[in-house]
Amino acid sequence: MTIEPDIPDGDYTVMGTGPYAIGWPYSTGAVRAAVILAGVRTDLVAGTDFSVAPTESTTTGNLTLSVGAAAAYAGGQIFLTRDTVAQQGWLGVLGDREKGMEAQLDILTMKVQELEQILANTLRLDTAAATFVPKPDAAVIFDDQLQPMAGPTAAAIAGAQGNAAAAAASAGAASASETNAAASAAAAASVVANADVTRAGTQTFTGINTFDNEVKLRDGRVLRFGNDSDAYQYFDNALQKLLRGGLPGVASEEAFDAVTFKSVAGELLFQAVADGAFSAYFNNVKRFETLNTGAKITGDLGADTASGAFVASSAEAIAGAILNKLVTPKALLDFFSDRIAFGSSSSDALSIKIGANTFKLQWRRYSIGAAAGANVSVTWPTAFANACIATFVGVDNAASDMIGTTAITRFGVTVQKGNADTAARNGWVWGVGY
Repeated sequence: MTIEPDIPDGDYTVMGTGPYAIGWPYSTGAVRAAVILAGVRTDLVAGTDFSVAPTESTTTGNLTLSVGAAAAYAGGQIFLTRDTVAQQGWLGVLGDREKGMEAQLDILTMKVQELEQILANTLRLDTAAATFVPKPDAAVIFDDQLQPMAGPTAAAIAGAQGNAAAAAASAGAASASETNAAASAAAAASVVANADVTRAGTQTFTGINTFDNEVKLRDGRVLRFGNDSDAYQYFDNALQKLLRGGLPGVASEEAFDAVTFKSVAGELLFQAVADGAFSAYFNNVKRFETLNTGAKITGDLGADTASGAFVASSAEAIAGAILNKLVTPKALLDFFSDRIAFGSSSSDALSIKIGANTFKLQWRRYSIGAAAGANVSVTWPTAFANACIATFVGVDNAASDMIGTTAITRFGVTVQKGNADTAARNGWVWGVGY
């Protein structure tokens, strides 16, 4: 192929994955890419950070960044270069002329390889640098266009360093003098303000002391109260807790007209108001509140046991006069045992007390002759106190005609056959009354 006089370089601003044009021919694996971002130069890895299409070309191609590299180096400058392997492949087999050509190409290739090695050991730039005039004993620096130029001499640099050290020493001495003077003034002011100041690791203040700035205690430093250190308070950094305590018998009391406790996130925990309510919150929702008549719970109340004056006794539950007490299952069972009774005789099969009255269920056996329209009067085992309000009849052998009750009183009832029924009938008659 023919190689045009193109310089194998190119730089772009990283804006997405590309593609970024390669304007010169290249062989497989010869394209190199580097990014400069925030003053840091990074060589990109082929196959990981970028890919080239086609893999080799005798004209031009394109470089595409990976999504990760495009995001990581967005806004930086990307430089494209070529690093072709210097290798000679001509073999002279037709005579001395070709052999001579082979020897010359070998020499040129080796020289190129030597130049590569020499260049690898030099300082290099990603951009072209202009020539400049050096100065004896001067450092090389770069101007605002990133072009090299002769800088200050070694003597000038050494002199500047000496001056800087002297200036720093003078500044330090001045600062130390100022600090010492301030400390002396503070100590004098402290002595004047409080004659009992002690500076031996422990500070003791007497009288009234006013602090214009913050008073800070380091982690674990204890603030103690009382002549015998009766109470204390400090911050435990490991637990991230403000701890307080005192000697046995020492109680803690704080006086406020209103107190609100909140979590770090701002959720309400507790609120208390003088001569008012105390409220407790769960997940920023009020669940408990004291009232002038007692307390209010929003939601469910759970307890393992309950006792005290607010729990009704069995006698109170049976009496039924209590409206503001808790009735336990035992008291409720006693109530129903007193109000509902099951008997074994026909006179007290079932009795239910409601208020001043007792409802009863009674029954009696009856027997009616075969005559059509016959009836029989049945007397209740025990007369109802007030009235029999309902009856119902059972027949041992089913009747083909109506059979029912009439003349219902608190003392008894008449069981009546139908006019077309000519068979004897037997059965039970029940009565409900009070």
